[in-house]
Amino acid sequence: MNKFVILTVLLFSLCTHANDHYRTEYYRALPFKETPYPKLRGVYQMSAEEAETNNHYAFYFDTQNRLSKVTFGIGNTVKNPEDYWYTEPDALMAPITTISFEENRETHHFFNVNGMPIYVGDVFKQVFYYDKKVRTRMEFQNRAGEVVNNQNNVSYYIWTTLTNGDVIESRYNTEDEMQPTRPRFEYETVKLSFNSDGLLALIQNIDPKTQKLRIDSAGAAQNSFLYNEFGNFIKWVVMNEKGEAVIGTSGVAYENQFYRKARLTHAYFYNGDGKRLALPWGPYSRKQEYDNHGNSVADIFLDIDDKVVVSEYGIAQINRKYIKNGRYLDTTEYLDNSGKLAMFSLRGYAKIKYSYNANDQLIEERYFDDQNKLISEKINQLAIKKMRYEDNLLKTISTYDAQGNLTPDNDNGASLVHYDYDKEKVNTKITYSHNNAVINVIQRK
Repeated sequence: MNKFVILTVLLFSLCTHANDHYRTEYYRALPFKETPYPKLRGVYQMSAEEAETNNHYAFYFDTQNRLSKVTFGIGNTVKNPEDYWYTEPDALMAPITTISFEENRETHHFFNVNGMPIYVGDVFKQVFYYDKKVRTRMEFQNRAGEVVNNQNNVSYYIWTTLTNGDVIESRYNTEDEMQPTRPRFEYETVKLSFNSDGLLALIQNIDPKTQKLRIDSAGAAQNSFLYNEFGNFIKWVVMNEKGEAVIGTSGVAYENQFYRKARLTHAYFYNGDGKRLALPWGPYSRKQEYDNHGNSVADIFLDIDDKVVVSEYGIAQINRKYIKNGRYLDTTEYLDNSGKLAMFSLRGYAKIKYSYNANDQLIEERYFDDQNKLISEKINQLAIKKMRYEDNLLKTISTYDAQGNLTPDNDNGASLVHYDYDKEKVNTKITYSHNNAVINVIQRK
């Protein structure tokens, strides 16, 4: 091969690689999603300059103008958005999601902040199937391509699109048993209707054979959704078969949400007659405050008159402090209505301190009481959690009591969790042990 041919091939390779993502869009938030049927999109677009210093979702498009990657972060720093996004079905499942395309198929893979492929629970990839460019099915799969259950015990969705654009949806686990839209809800087969912007406007619980409305145990049969001009979800209403507001299985009939630049600031809850309702743990509302980077730095609990109130969990406010220009969480503090540390009775601590290594990887979490003393938190009975890495890969997690002794995590019974990887740096095995005795081993497929 002569020099001209070599140079031509090299330039073509470089140009092709450079154009893998030929344009990028930045957004402050994701839209509300009750279903994975709609394609990923953002809410409240921002400029590249704003994205340098603000939390954002970056949407990368390929040369065919197809969405091929989504990340969350500030500037070029990828962050873990698990405490930032909605937890609705098919909200982003990882800091980095890549999207690849085959004929009648679209596959999403997941990566950590260092760009390493990861499992999300038992899910390694998410595969959408198409018929004539319309989504008809989605499966959660392991690395071997076998269907697996996600965190909501759902392994696959089935969709039928009607001539008017409505969609009939059902979801099932690996045993082919029908599952509700979410674990606490009772809607199973549903009809989805979308507004002119493609956002979910109405979800109806229906009989799969007759497609007539089906009433759940709370008397609810349908939910409607309303959005502002940016696509932020601002109101939902639970209704009976007549379209009248009723209190649903979540304990409220409808909710109003308020935003500032796509950041949720507070929400109010109501019964079917339009009267304000308190949350199950006392407050009538939660006011959220943000720093200049878009991080939620305060959750303040309010009574019916919008005054600060102590909840049934013994706290009135949750404060968060971020470091390195908003990139990493440093401390979380639980306070009373005078701004002093207070015990969060549900969890059994008043403060969490986070520490990082030189590569900005989380290496330690410590739990403290209202006197700033180490304490074993209530849920998992641990005071310290330590993470160790090798080659940027999480290798072990060890847990300790307030005296520094290894103590088992109540969640899995182990004081040491060890991770093994293959040559592609994919986790292949997780070993749980305590006192040098192996408790459980999970082999990844």
